[in-house]
Amino acid sequence: MRESKSFLEQCEEDKKWFEDNFDNLRKKYGKRYLAILRAEVLDYDRDRGRLLQRMFGNDCIGGFYLADLRNRPKPPQDIDSTIYEMAA
Repeated sequence: MRESKSFLEQCEEDKKWFEDNFDNLRKKYGKRYLAILRAEVLDYDRDRGRLLQRMFGNDCIGGFYLADLRNRPKPPQDIDSTIYEMAA
């Protein structure tokens, strides 16, 4: 039995969680970018660059899924979201 998921497997789960919870997340956070890891919003901001600066400055995080609440998600292959993995 595998003990942990790969980073990409985790991001796929986080992407699905984001899609499934889009309406509730939009009500709570408005039209912002979200940094998501393990179905948890780690941080959010209206400015993508500021959010990325904060997240890249956080040494304890190995990577995260960046979701965009400005527009409703399109079919999975077209979602305007990005996966970020920190250099080890």
